[in-house]
Amino acid sequence: MHRWYWLFPAALCAAPAGCVSYQAEPLVPAEILAEIERTRGAAGPAAGSAEETAAVTPDLARAAAWLLDFGPTPAEARAEADAARALAETSTPLPNPRIAAGPLLGYDLAPGATGALQPFVEFGFSVPLSGRRARQDEIHDLEASLAETRLLTEHRRAYLELRELLGSRVLARRRLALQIEAVESARKSLALTQRLLEAGGAGSLDVGLMEIEATEQEGALLALREREANAAAALAGLVGVRADRLGEPSAELELPLLAALPDLVAAKEILVENHLDLAVLRERHALAEKELRLEVARQYPDLDVGASWEGDPGDTKKVLGLTLGIELPLFDRNEQGIAVAAGRRAALRAAYAAALSQALAALEGAYATHALAGERRRLIESVMLPRAEANLDLAFRSIQAGTLDALKYLEVERRVRALRAAALAADEDLFRALSAIERLIGRPLALLPGEAAAGFPQIETRYGKEER
Repeated sequence: MHRWYWLFPAALCAAPAGCVSYQAEPLVPAEILAEIERTRGAAGPAAGSAEETAAVTPDLARAAAWLLDFGPTPAEARAEADAARALAETSTPLPNPRIAAGPLLGYDLAPGATGALQPFVEFGFSVPLSGRRARQDEIHDLEASLAETRLLTEHRRAYLELRELLGSRVLARRRLALQIEAVESARKSLALTQRLLEAGGAGSLDVGLMEIEATEQEGALLALREREANAAAALAGLVGVRADRLGEPSAELELPLLAALPDLVAAKEILVENHLDLAVLRERHALAEKELRLEVARQYPDLDVGASWEGDPGDTKKVLGLTLGIELPLFDRNEQGIAVAAGRRAALRAAYAAALSQALAALEGAYATHALAGERRRLIESVMLPRAEANLDLAFRSIQAGTLDALKYLEVERRVRALRAAALAADEDLFRALSAIERLIGRPLALLPGEAAAGFPQIETRYGKEER
C-alpha cells in the first residue's frame, strides 16, 4: 500500500479541528434574581440623598434611560436582535466537499499477479449554480433587520406606555388631592353640624348622615391610594426598577391635554409611516419577498464535480477518474416550496392591508373621542363648575346663618364635588384619548414636560444607535 494513502485518515482527523466545541451555560435562577435585584435597586436617587428625601418623581428623560437600560421588554427584544445579527454576519458556507476511501480486494487472480489489495479514493464537491447562497445571506440580513425593527418597535411601544403611565400618575395624584379635599370638607361639615346640634339648629339624624359621609370619603381616599400603588408597581415593572425608587408624582405638572393635533388626513399619513405593527409587517413582507426568491433559486440544481483514484487488483496499473454531474429537474422543480413562499407573501400583504384598515378606523374613533372629551371639559369648567361653586358658597353662608338645613348643604356640596370629579374625569379621558392617538400613530404628538423630541426611538435608526 502506498504511503500517501495514509493521508486519508489524517484528513479525516484534521477536518473537525475547526469545529466549535460545546460550552454549557446553565440557567441559575438564584444568580438571575440577585442580578435583577441589584439593577432594580441601583436605579433612582441614592439612598439618603436630598433627592430621595424630597421624593422627587423621575423626569421622563431619566425614566426613558431606565427603560432602555433595565426594562425587561427592550432587553428581551435586544437579545433576539443580537442573535439574529450574529447569524446575519456569518456568511452561508459552500457545500462541504465529500471524500471516501477504501480497499479493493481481488480474488482468483492470475498466477504470479501482485497487488491483490489496492486502494481507491473518491473526492467530490458541489458548485451552486443558482446563487442561492447570496439569497440565503440576504434572508439572514433581513431577518436581522426584522429583529432590529421589532426591538425598536417594542422600545417605542414601551416608551409610549411609559409616557402614558407617567401622565396617568400625575392625574391620579390630582384625583387623590381632590379626594383629600373632599375628606377635609366632609370633616368640616361634620364639625359644623355638631355645633349646630349643640345650638339646636340641627338634629341627631343630620349628624349621623354627616358622619356616614365623612366615613365614605375616607374609604374612597383609601381606594385611590391603593390604585396609586398599583400604578407605581406597573411603572416600576415597565422600567425595571423598584417602586420605592420612583418618587412621588407632582399634581402640578402640566399635561398637554388639549394639544393641537394634526388634521385627520395628515395624521393618517403619519400613521402609515410610524404605526408599530405596520412597520413590522413591512419588514416581514420584505423578508417574504427574499424567501420567495430563494425558493425560486432552489429549483435549479447544483453542479457535482468528482474525482476518483484507484488501482487494479493484481496489476500495477492505476486509474484516475473525473466526473461532472447535474440533477435533471424534470419532476421536482421545487413547486411546493415556491407555492408556500408565494402564499406567505400574499398573506402578509393581506395582513398589512387589514391592519392598516383597522388602524385607520381606530384613529378616526380616537379623534372623535378626543374632540368630545374636550367639549365636555370646556362645558364643565367654563359653565357648570363656576355656577355650582357659587351655589356652594351661598349655601355655606346660609348654614352658618342657620337658614339652611344640613341635608340641603350636603346635597349642594356633593354636587360641587361631583362636578370637580367630572372635570378631572374629562381630563383623564382627554389624556387617554391623546395617548390612544399617539399609540395608533406610533409617535408622540405633544411633548410632556421634560421631554425632548430627539429622545424618541426612531424606526429608521439602525440597531445599536438609538438616541435617548
